Amino acid sequence: MTILSALRSKSSRIWITIPAIGLALADASVTLLFQSSDYWNHGFHLAVENNPLGRALMVLHPAVFLAGIAVWILIVAGLVLWIPHPWEHIVALTVILGHTWGVSIWLYQNASSAYWFRMSLFLVIALVTTACWRTAGISSVFARQEIRSTATTTD
Repeated sequence: MTILSALRSKSSRIWITIPAIGLALADASVTLLFQSSDYWNHGFHLAVENNPLGRALMVLHPAVFLAGIAVWILIVAGLVLWIPHPWEHIVALTVILGHTWGVSIWLYQNASSAYWFRMSLFLVIALVTTACWRTAGISSVFARQEIRSTATTTD
């Protein structure tokens, strides 16, 4: 693999990280947004968070929680950029699904008309993920296979 092809590979993998990073930020945002006034006014020990590590960081301070999110994003991006194929897709999809679940739980518990909003959220996430992954060239593999099989059957 040449240096140029390695750089192209890494730059296309950046697109794979975008939905995962966006959802990690969205999950962190709604986590802080939906904390009770008691959390903000009477002590961080009143944090509400299902992720034990996230809760431990929130108990220390919201800024520590945000620093933890930044580290998490760097870990996810690093894995997606450097681990071998197809594991980068598996890591990214796992993070996308996990944070989609996290955001949807917060919305279910705290938003009126949460059902339709959550269904819309899933649709938007699917569209954004598909667009980003196509930009990364993931779908082109399947398109090439279809073209080859069509060319073979018409000959």
